[in-house]
Parts: sequence; structure tokens; C-alpha cells
Amino acid sequence: MMKVLILLTTLVAVSSAGCEFKTVPFSKPVQADVSFSVQEVERYLVTLPCGNVWFKLFLIGVGHIELFSQTSGNIFCKEAGAQNWYGGERTDFTMDGMTCDGDDIYLLIERSTSGVTIKNAGNVLYTQSFGENDARCSDTQAAQVKTQVWTDGAELELSVSTGSCWMGSLLNLGNTVASVCGAWTSPFSLSAPANVEYPMQAVERYVVELPCDDVWFKLFLIGVGHIELFSRTRGNIFCKEAGAQNWYGGQKTDFTMPGMTCDGDNIILSIERSTSAVTIKNAGNVLYTQNFGENDARCSDTIATQVKTQVWNYENDLQLAVLDNGDDSVPFSLAERAQVPVPDRAIEQYVVKLPCDGVWFKLFLVGVGHIEIFSKTSGNIFCKEAGAQNWYGGERTDFTMDGMTCDGDNIILSIERSTSAVTIKNAGNVLYTQNFGENDARCSDTIATQVKTQVWNYENDLQLAVLDNGDDSVPFSLAERAQVPVPDRAIEQYVVKLPCDGVWFKLFLVGVGHIEIFSKTSGNIFCKEAGAQNWYGGQKTDFTMDGMTCDGDDIYLLIERSTSGVTIKNAGNVLYTQSFGENDARCSDTRSTEVTTQVWNYEGNLYLTVLNENSSCWN
Repeated sequence: MMKVLILLTTLVAVSSAGCEFKTVPFSKPVQADVSFSVQEVERYLVTLPCGNVWFKLFLIGVGHIELFSQTSGNIFCKEAGAQNWYGGERTDFTMDGMTCDGDDIYLLIERSTSGVTIKNAGNVLYTQSFGENDARCSDTQAAQVKTQVWTDGAELELSVSTGSCWMGSLLNLGNTVASVCGAWTSPFSLSAPANVEYPMQAVERYVVELPCDDVWFKLFLIGVGHIELFSRTRGNIFCKEAGAQNWYGGQKTDFTMPGMTCDGDNIILSIERSTSAVTIKNAGNVLYTQNFGENDARCSDTIATQVKTQVWNYENDLQLAVLDNGDDSVPFSLAERAQVPVPDRAIEQYVVKLPCDGVWFKLFLVGVGHIEIFSKTSGNIFCKEAGAQNWYGGERTDFTMDGMTCDGDNIILSIERSTSAVTIKNAGNVLYTQNFGENDARCSDTIATQVKTQVWNYENDLQLAVLDNGDDSVPFSLAERAQVPVPDRAIEQYVVKLPCDGVWFKLFLVGVGHIEIFSKTSGNIFCKEAGAQNWYGGQKTDFTMDGMTCDGDDIYLLIERSTSGVTIKNAGNVLYTQSFGENDARCSDTRSTEVTTQVWNYEGNLYLTVLNENSSCWN
């Protein structure tokens, strides 16, 4: 079993809020120039039209990769071989023809100092290994790529991996989705089950490759339950200790789903599970989703870190990949403190693994305060500058909690903190919750950027994981409004996930105005101090738009706003655009610093994501 990189057969165009590819267009008149961090394996994803296109990627300091057509190209290595071609050596090659996906071709080019591989539609088109004589190709890692195109009228797009694990499966605004990610992979079969352990992650992601025939298999999520598929159209989800506990001490939910689609001789299934839900996807479509609530016990409160398999009716190998979201744990102890950056997330998530006896330890949330656990039943929360400021310039709240439960030889604590509250969980139970208000100062208005540790009474290692699944989404509803800071960007980007029936909701852009959606076909834009100022001191513009398109059970809206205008998009289509001019006042001259929400006609949760500066691939 090894950690590898996989490319699913449907290729990639978008990601969630933390898109890990830099994406730029390029053509004959417009060259791309992208800098990136040095990586052991460089990955370039090129989107080009289905006809023959002649283009080149200059890997600065290394050489180039040039493709003349769908079947031929060359690799150039600086200072290599006899140095008889521009001071290096060029290797011409031919390859199998490329396969179109709709009107486009998607090429994935992976390069390291060991070799280069060109892939398309899940197939390897060409591989070239590098040795000592290949000079810069064999000893230099590129950190910049430039492009050149010879074919008139061809518009291409280049995406360069920034090195972090990337799973572009949250939203699909166009027609294609890609998944490139670190993974633990293992074959499994009827006679040889797989057993894969992996770090704790807020969203577990499993990819299963199986033949086009019906295969009956099961994924045992240790400590949680299982996901079982009998065939291409039906299966069940089992949650330990759930419901009436009338099926092996838990509850089993049978389901049917649309038939799976083959990719060549195989089916590729993507299964995403969190404590909120499980989703099964295939060929870009959601086949089945099941949400989890309080009654779902281990499914709703436990993160799996191990998966096992079972197969009933197939003799050959299937393939399992457990994708890695980069949530690696860090050891810390009395002698050695951990110091870990915290992703800029609306909800910070910390997981601590400690021995069953309990340990006195502290998490310093830099800029905020601390969370201190004295024992299995007591601790305190400290907020900087809070209350009477009578304890180290802030306020400390002592608390007691129900005793922690061991999982084998260890206790696993999950701590979730936002500017609204902190919650400590263990074995699916909430041990303690503390809400924050205005008097809680830094706890209520500051997102931590770093966590440090301290241990008092234990000589060995504990483990800390700072979770980051790349999803900044914040729930909001009729009863509970969201309040999210907006990064200082020329283009503000908001993603709203809502049910397919449509919901009447409003985004208040603080200091600017609002964007209100009444239904799937109508809404309004309000600009403060604008026009005749005859509506709450500003001007409101009502609009209609084309109906929204569902993705499974949900609608995903992408709203982009700048001082020039606002655009509302869905499923790759522009539903509405409004330009701003001088008379639009705050809409045309003010960037929003915060967004708040309001909902009128829906009891459940919607989700808001405010995209940050690393999310250019949404464009």
C-alpha cells in the first residue's frame, strides 16, 4: 500500500473555497506566466480545443514540453546530452491520439526529476524517464512556467498545482469536474480485503474503482458503521448505535439510486462522508445523499480513521483510494510543544488524541485565548481582553464536563471553535459548549491563525490535528443568521447552497447594500445612498432571471460583486448581471467587509461560502 497521486477519468475545472490550482487562460497573442512553489511532482492541467493545437510549456530553468498535435511532440532538457539543440537535447516522440470530452481535451502533465508523463482521459499517452545525462530535467525543479501557442484562434487554459492536496468535488459550476489528490490506495477482493488507516479529516473521501458489472461490496468505516452497495442501483448505510438499534445494535437504511455510468471497462465511485452526511457520486452525478442527525449516533458524531472492505461476488481486484485532505496530525508533549498554522476558516477544528488516563494540556489559540483541559472532567476557556480583564488581561471560565470515553487505548477529543462558540466533543457526545458574546472580546471577534500546545503531566506524545477540508461554508437559516468577514478583494465571491425548491433569502453586504433572491427566477439589488434614495435611503432594482438548475438535491449559486457590477451564476450559466455607475453610490465605490444573511420561508439550513484570494479557479 502506498501513497500515490490519482487522476479520475473526469477532469477538473473547479474546487471549493480553497482551490489549489492556479488557473490562467492563454492563446497565440496572450502568453501565460505562472509562478508556483517548488514541488516534488509538478502538475500541469491543460485544457485545449478538440482540433490539433501546437503549443509549448516553457519550464523555466529546466527545458520545455512541446506538443505539435494530438499525436506528436518533444521534450527539451537544458544542458543535456550532446547539447546540440539550443545548448541542450530535444527528444521527439509520438503518442496515441487524445480523447475529447465534449468540445475540449484535458491533458494532465506530471513532471519530476525522474521523468515526465502525459495523460488524457485516464490513459498514459507518453512517458519519458530522466537520467544523469538529462541535466536540468533530472536535477532541477521548476517554479515557473510560461506558454507559447502557434495555432491561430485556439484558446487554451493552464492550471498549475500549488502542491496541496486538491479535491474539486464540492461544487460543479461547469460541465466537468476534476479530482487530483494525495491518496492511500489499496487493491481489495473477495479473498484479500483491504485495511487502510488514514488521518482524521472533517470530510472523508473514498474512491472505488470496480468493473462495469454489478459487484456487491462493503466499506466498513471503523467506529462509525458501513456503506454497502449490492449493485449499480441499490445499497444501504449502517450507523452504529443509531435509531431503534434493531439491526446489529444500530440502524440500517436501504436505498436505491440511478444506475452508475461506466468509464471504459470500469465504474469510478466517489464517496464523501462527514458527520453531517454521506454522498455517493459517479461520472459527475450525485447518485445518493443521506443526511445525518442526532439520532444517527456514530454516523453523526464520529470521524473514521480506518476503512476495511468486503466483497461477495467478484473474484478479481477492485481498487480503493482514501483521499488525503492534508489533515496530518502533529505530535506534542511536555518536552516538545507543537506550533501549527490554523487555516482561515469560519469554524476552526482541532482533534487531540491523548491516553485514556487523561492529560493536563492547553491549546493556545494565538490572538484569541486558550482552551485548557485539566482532566477528563474539567478545564477552562480563556478569552483575551474579555470581561473584567482580571486574569492576565482577559477572562477565564472554568467548567466541568461529563467524563471522556476511551476508544481502545486512547481518547479522541474534537474541539470546534468559531467566533460564536466553542464545543468539545468525544465519542459522539458533546461534553461542553460555551457561547460567545460581545463581552468575550477576542473569542467573539477573532479567528485564530496559529495554535500552540503545552503539556504538564505526561512524558509521551499526544497528537494534534488541525482539520482543513477546504470548505469555508457557514450554515444559516430562518432562525440563525450567518455573519462572515469578506476578504479585501477587487471581486467579492459568494457561494450559496440552497434546496432545489428555491428559498427567499438576502445577503446584506455591510456598507454597500444587499442582494435579495425571492425565488428561482426573481430578486433585487439594493445600493445604499443611490439614485433618488427613495427606498430606505437608497435605490432598489428588481430583476427577473432564468430559472436555476439543481445539482442533485441542491442549487449552487455563485455571486460575484465588484464596484463595477454584480453577476449571479448557476451551473455554469449567467442568470443575471447588473452594472454599476456613479449614481449607484455605495455599490460603485465601496467594498464590503462583512456579509450577513436573512431567510424568510425555509426552516432548514442554507450554506454560505465567502471565497478568498486563492479561489481564482471559480472564475
